[in-house]
Amino acid sequence: MLAIVTRGFSRTSRRLVQADLMLRSMKGTNELAGAVTLRWIDKNFRSEGALTGQRWAPLTAGTIRRRRKGKNKNFKGRIKILQDVGHLKRNWKVLATADKVIVESQMPYARQHHEGDRSKRLPARPILPEAKHIMPQLQKIYMKKIRTAIR
Repeated sequence: MLAIVTRGFSRTSRRLVQADLMLRSMKGTNELAGAVTLRWIDKNFRSEGALTGQRWAPLTAGTIRRRRKGKNKNFKGRIKILQDVGHLKRNWKVLATADKVIVESQMPYARQHHEGDRSKRLPARPILPEAKHIMPQLQKIYMKKIRTAIR
């Protein structure tokens, strides 16, 4: 009879169980990913879409007139796109669980502004990042979690 006896794997086995448990509890990491996405959205608003690779379409003359109507008549400042009263910019929430993260706006017109609406002659003004804009940052977050789990 030929046999190989291996010993010393109990420590490795315990470490694998610990790593498995750590990777199952991803809520905190998902919350961090959501916070990174929120910061990206805020920067995108401040740059009026420049983070997506192309600035948002300018406001029409009629929109600018309507916005200034309620303001000081002598207002000469620049009116920011999608930021008249700031509801859309401020109303983003992160919903994180152990297996996913959702970043969403409760504003009913958020999708119309993001995708555009031809019936209302509203141009698309992308608010959310595409994968190519945010994935490098998110990959760093998740890779750090994985490295910590397997150490």
